[in-house]
Amino acid sequence: MSDFINPSGVDEILQNEATNLANKLNSVNNTIASEKRIIQLNDSYSKRMAAYTNIVMVFVFALAIAIVMKLLKNNTLFVPDAVLSIVYILLISSSIIYSMFILSDIVSREKNDFDKLDLPPPKAVLKNSTTTTSGPTELDVTTVLPGYCIGSNCCSVSMATIWDSTSQTCKSGCAPGTYKDSTGGCVSCPIGTSKTSSDTSACTKCNSTQYTESAGATYCLQCPANKVANATGSACMA
Repeated sequence: MSDFINPSGVDEILQNEATNLANKLNSVNNTIASEKRIIQLNDSYSKRMAAYTNIVMVFVFALAIAIVMKLLKNNTLFVPDAVLSIVYILLISSSIIYSMFILSDIVSREKNDFDKLDLPPPKAVLKNSTTTTSGPTELDVTTVLPGYCIGSNCCSVSMATIWDSTSQTCKSGCAPGTYKDSTGGCVSCPIGTSKTSSDTSACTKCNSTQYTESAGATYCLQCPANKVANATGSACMA
């Protein structure tokens, strides 16, 4: 009589082996990602040091030319002092200007990736806005971003607008726990009320056996058995 093999036991063994293999694969991928990151950081550091070396080489080259000109002056009478002065001034000025260009390029690069420029993130622009004053001067965005926002930061609570990820624009509405009041802005739902949706609807009053601990609640809490909410809806009582 052959031994009976439990299918559930085989499935469990296979599942455990699959989990172990997935964990090992994840560990290998993490190790590879770490090694790539280290290589990238080393490469970025090497390029940054090479840029600093170029600055040093510029001054070394200028110093070598200055020494050669000085030796020519000491060994021949055909190099007047005026010419030497002009050469020295040109060497010093050109070395400083070139070094400033290199240093400016180094500063503009990302600290962890020398191949990328360290650019600031884009500023948010309000929908239907024609200008943005985030910088020292106004930038006309009507031709670049006509009627669109950049990110959810351009939605204003005071204007009762919320971010719509589908259309990538601000739309009329208030976040959960808030409603649109008479002033046109979004305010927190009073104690004893709640609101779960993101729209312009009003807050819903909790029933007699529910309460909220504070204003701006997104849902009502249930009172324990044999208790009801007090008059304000902020707690339960016998």
